[in-house]
Parts: sequence; structure tokens; C-alpha cells
Amino acid sequence: MIRIHTIGGNTYNYKGSYQDIQRALRDIGCNYLVGHNRSNNRVIIPRTSIDSVEEVELN
Repeated sequence: MIRIHTIGGNTYNYKGSYQDIQRALRDIGCNYLVGHNRSNNRVIIPRTSIDSVEEVELN
């Protein structure tokens, strides 16, 4: 699972690969990502608000 941290301090989960996110962030046409917040609701994350991306292992 991928965890996305935003400039505002929010943390979102993304069900996809780290390579998919890196590819989307490099793509000029990609303006947002769709992830899930801690309540498991779908959220739209603007590309400009992304601070960091980390890969988390599930146990």
C-alpha cells in the first residue's frame, strides 16, 4: 500500500504501485490522484498538494 502525505498534513492511502504514482506525478496531464482517507472514503488529491509518497508494508 502507498501512503500519500500532503502539504496540509493529511495522510491518504493509495491502492496501487509506487511506480504508478511516480509515473502519474511526472505526467504533465495528471492534475490529481484518487485515494482513500482514514475513514476509507474516496478523496481527490490535487497534484500540487502532494508533499511525499511512501510505500508501506502490510502485515
